[in-house]
Amino acid sequence: MTLKTAFFALALTVFVSGAAFAASLEEYKSQGLVGEQLNGLVGSVNTIPTAEVKSLIDSINNERVEKYKAVAKKNGLKLNQVQALAGKKLITQTPEGDGLWVQNSGGYWVQR
Repeated sequence: MTLKTAFFALALTVFVSGAAFAASLEEYKSQGLVGEQLNGLVGSVNTIPTAEVKSLIDSINNERVEKYKAVAKKNGLKLNQVQALAGKKLITQTPEGDGLWVQNSGGYWVQR
């Protein structure tokens, strides 16, 4: 399977956790506490997260990794390839002008 085909498979996969997690994630993103990383996971932006934020980050990332593993296995890809595709997609989908944080190609946090 090609990377392009895997990208389309990723597009069909839901990456965000349940509704409660999604609401909290969006809230933390809007507060500038959490952002999308190059590896398809969420991370703490320039701060040491509170226990609550860290717990949410860990929960979301655990769910994402499980989904990425399934996509990788189904498409004969390595996990890091799937994560890179997902990271690119999630960063690209982050609205510009809203002040949300993402990692740039150098791995630094920048606002969109």
